[in-house]
Parts: sequence; structure tokens; C-alpha cells
Amino acid sequence: MLRWPAVAATVVLVLAPAACASGRPNSYNAPAPSLSAPAPAGSAGDQPAPPLSRVPQPPARSTLIAFTLLGTRDGGPAPAEVTQSGAIEPFLLGPPAQMQKVRDAVDANRTPGTRIFAFALNGCMNTGASLVIGPDRMYAQLTGGVGAECFAAQLFLAVFAVGSNAVPSPLRLGR
Repeated sequence: MLRWPAVAATVVLVLAPAACASGRPNSYNAPAPSLSAPAPAGSAGDQPAPPLSRVPQPPARSTLIAFTLLGTRDGGPAPAEVTQSGAIEPFLLGPPAQMQKVRDAVDANRTPGTRIFAFALNGCMNTGASLVIGPDRMYAQLTGGVGAECFAAQLFLAVFAVGSNAVPSPLRLGR
């Protein structure tokens, strides 16, 4: 006596290869649908891409451009705008090679429409910083390092590039 599940399996096994061999499209051999229509001749698709701009654009709000450990110190300079050449120097209290990277980051972001701010922050095993911009105040807060325990406080330097239009006026730096 023949059972129905065995007959059904035989029919599927016979029909599936037959449909594939017939050359007719089916769900197994149909071409994938196109997600976009071909571009008409003479359209932007035929034109070479414009060259990339090398001029850095000012940040829309703020960007952390440098973050480094300065060492185990009790405190550092008060928060300050360091947009002008040489203004970052009072913050450069760490290893010379690392401080040169900070100088380079500041120099690379010193562009029209951008203001640069530096903050010396005490913390413990932190991995970054964020900038809080309020209606009349800006301050930085450390991120990461949750649950870490340090024998001595660590001093970090966080430097942010901020679009000029995002800087409050009048401005107070720090909490």
C-alpha cells in the first residue's frame, strides 16, 4: 500500500528538476529584480564624478578632534578657546609626541567657520569626551571609565572643533 507523503515527495522531486531544465523562469532560476532603472544616455551616470574637495568643512555642531591622557595630575588649565595659533600650548602637559598630535589636530581644524575649545578634565580610565552646548554655556564631560577605580586622578585633554553658528553668545565655558 502506498502512503500519500511518499507519493507527494516523489512528485515534488520529479517536478522541481523538470521546471529548472525547461528554461522557463521560476523562483529558482529567475534573474534578480533590478533595484534601479538604467540611467538614460547623457545623464549624470555617464559623467565623471566631480573631484573631491580637500577643503575641510566646518562641523555642523561639534567634533572631538583630540583626546589624550595628560597624566596623574590634580588639575589643569581652565577651559578656553584655542582657535588662535599657539593658544593650545598651556594645555600640552603630556608626552611630547602625543602633544604634537594634538597640535596637528588643532592646526588641521583651524578653518573659517570653526572655533576650537580645549578642556582639561579629571577622571579615571575614561575613553572619550562629549561636549554639552547650552543656551549660554559649553562644557565637556568625560565618557567611558564606568566602574573604574584609580589610585590617583587622571587628567585628560579633550579638544573640540565647533561650528561658529553653534557657539552660544554670550559664552561661558565650564560648568
